[in-house]
Amino acid sequence: MRTPVDKLLNRVQRPHAYREVVISSAGTPIVLSVWAGHPDQAAVVFLPGTMTHPLFYEEFLDALNRTGLTVVGVRSQGHGKSPRPRQPLTFARILTNARDPKWLRHIYPTLVHAVRGAGQLAPRVPVPFDAYLDIKRVCRDEANAESFYTDPLGRRTYPLGFLSTLFSADLSGMRDGSIRCPVLVVAGRGDPLFPLSYTRQVYESILAPHKELLILESAVHLLFNEDLDVVLPPLLDRLAHLQGAPTVVPAGTIGPNFAASVGTILQAGRRDVQGAHTRSWRSGCRDGC
Repeated sequence: MRTPVDKLLNRVQRPHAYREVVISSAGTPIVLSVWAGHPDQAAVVFLPGTMTHPLFYEEFLDALNRTGLTVVGVRSQGHGKSPRPRQPLTFARILTNARDPKWLRHIYPTLVHAVRGAGQLAPRVPVPFDAYLDIKRVCRDEANAESFYTDPLGRRTYPLGFLSTLFSADLSGMRDGSIRCPVLVVAGRGDPLFPLSYTRQVYESILAPHKELLILESAVHLLFNEDLDVVLPPLLDRLAHLQGAPTVVPAGTIGPNFAASVGTILQAGRRDVQGAHTRSWRSGCRDGC
């Protein structure tokens, strides 16, 4: 595990397994955090949460990589080490899931209309994180909250123009049959930011060939930061089911509880479509990765 100083400096636990790659995306350069895995196993593409970057979740992503997976953390435009270009930051350029906290429900239509209009009039006005999310509900651990505010690679604000596109994004793809892959929604039963009833509503609206709602006995929002022992075993079990036959997880991957509770994960053997996606990503990065 990393020390507070390691987190402040955004160090990784295993530098030999990690590298950073610059690619062009939506007409601007972005930086990828890459943990190289076994060539016969698939790649996991990880999209960080609001205003953060992959190394904020380093313990979680490192644990995935130790099972043999290649892990690719995306630093979206203007996040982490990715440049802050002159092009406006919009929802179409990055994917996030920071929409509709509980206290916004009853005023959401009015709020969307107001934010959309304000975003057109003053798109560059900075809106701080605390203006629409409560840090005490996001972080249980005070050290994580402090890390969020002091991380030199993290953001503290979003431009109003971005929030206007975020709050009014077209989410019809969740319901129109566009999703062709299995969907796993992971939720803590006591999530203080998004209540389980709301998560169930989102889950029920998803149309996919196969979907599952994985409810964990946890009372935190940052499952991948503050409850790894709870989230990793069932999550890795689901990934193993998709991939085929299991293999033993290396001891010491995350801690004594995790090492004792997880027995299997991710043996070679992929579905054709998964293999095609993995090969496509590797071939695209052959020269630059």
